[in-house]
Amino acid sequence: MICLPILGGLKDMLKINELTPEILHFQFDESEDMFKHFLRFSEWYESANKKLFRKDFTLPQALTEYRKTKGMDYTSQVGAYNLPVKELKEASTILTNLSAEEEYILDTIKFVDRKNPGNLKYLIATEDRSDMAHEIAHSLYLVDEFYRDQMNYLIDDLPIKVRDAMINFLKAELYNEIVYKDEFQAYMATGLAEMPHINTLHRYRAPFIDVFLERAREHDLQLWTKDE
Repeated sequence: MICLPILGGLKDMLKINELTPEILHFQFDESEDMFKHFLRFSEWYESANKKLFRKDFTLPQALTEYRKTKGMDYTSQVGAYNLPVKELKEASTILTNLSAEEEYILDTIKFVDRKNPGNLKYLIATEDRSDMAHEIAHSLYLVDEFYRDQMNYLIDDLPIKVRDAMINFLKAELYNEIVYKDEFQAYMATGLAEMPHINTLHRYRAPFIDVFLERAREHDLQLWTKDE
């Protein structure tokens, strides 16, 4: 665990762990606290909503847009975050009136950069540790070139109908097309619970799982389950 100055009120609800020199994990006790820290950065990075993607917007605006598009409350649907540090830093130059929680994330990055300049590449945040495997898959897709190449090959080798089914799901979940392959590989590697209606995907999962587990072991990454 990294020893960091703790923002008032955060000490009891947040733990920060350096999974590898390139990957930092924020573990929250409450999802509402988590989205106050990460929602705007995440929506700026990967939202399919043109009012949010690469735009300046407030937290209430983001919540309203989500409710209008999905017809449900944001906090009941989003349980984890993953972000390249480079994208988060760029978002911080566009988003105005950063909150104390958002500033804390930036201060944490600066703290780690001072200790190991240039090493930190990816942030993940969870409230339920059972989401860890999925978020780690995202981090590996960015920091591990071999992993990314293997996953892209497996995706491109799938039948077009299978790829189209996944893309339709990702569109419905409001992902931006820039993260389609990343999301595709993460779901195939770590679970398809969110899409039981796409039965054909399960038969193609084995090689994705194998690559994921191999590279996770290579990076000495622990993969939690709900029972741990």
